Amino acid sequence: MKKNYFCLLFFSITTFLTAQEYFEMLPENPDPNKCFAKCVVPDEYGEEQVTIMTKPEFKRLEIIPAEYENQPQEIVVRPASKRFVYVPAVYETVVDTLWIKDPHHKLEDIPQKTQTIQRRILVKDETTKETVVPAEYTQVIKKILVKKGGMTAWREVPCNIPERGTILPIHYALGSAALTAEAKRIIDKHIYSLMQEDRSSTVEIGSHTDSRGGDAFNQNLSEQRAKSVVEYLISKGISKERLIAVGYGETRLLNNCSNGIDCSVKDHAINRRTEFKVF
Repeated sequence: MKKNYFCLLFFSITTFLTAQEYFEMLPENPDPNKCFAKCVVPDEYGEEQVTIMTKPEFKRLEIIPAEYENQPQEIVVRPASKRFVYVPAVYETVVDTLWIKDPHHKLEDIPQKTQTIQRRILVKDETTKETVVPAEYTQVIKKILVKKGGMTAWREVPCNIPERGTILPIHYALGSAALTAEAKRIIDKHIYSLMQEDRSSTVEIGSHTDSRGGDAFNQNLSEQRAKSVVEYLISKGISKERLIAVGYGETRLLNNCSNGIDCSVKDHAINRRTEFKVF
């Protein structure tokens, strides 16, 4: 696995260190006419294929509707009954008229009357059925830490780095070194495209913090911010030898928002920036 180096510059000419202090920071017997950088080996990562659950198992309740059908059914439209029928007397003419049968009433049956109709009847009640829908899984590539990085070796670097760099419109969240999608788009536009066009160029990535927080914390945070940019460029194919990462902490503020000065959130945000220098 490749080791990528991110560098913190120490120049052979300095105004804020004594000669003894300076040479104690440099490698043994440094050439006073050269510039050196102490390189940081970043964390080494590998890839591992893992199975992750994309959708958990769950139960689905299915309603099975009731069933109906049309069947013929005979219904009574008039029940059977009885009625009295008057039967008149019967007379017969003979030589003399005699009453031979008295008038009377007789009871007559009235038959039942029916009619066949179509009626929708329930043949099966509504029910429910529980179905178990299995969980879904997928294979993904997971980034895992293989080896923790640390300070390793000195590296000679060009001494013609400009004093000031081009400020990228990348403003980090407070206390964060994470690159957003918008930050990556800005890096692609301003640095990556330039290094693709001029393949002989070397770029210093310098990151800065605001004055809030301790000096040591801010120094470390700025180094992490520079490292984030360099790692991103390396992931896009830029050689590590063409990149130098420098963390300036809160030493190069763009305004007067130093320790003890009451500034707005907006003013502090201006100092949380990344610059790049091409040489």
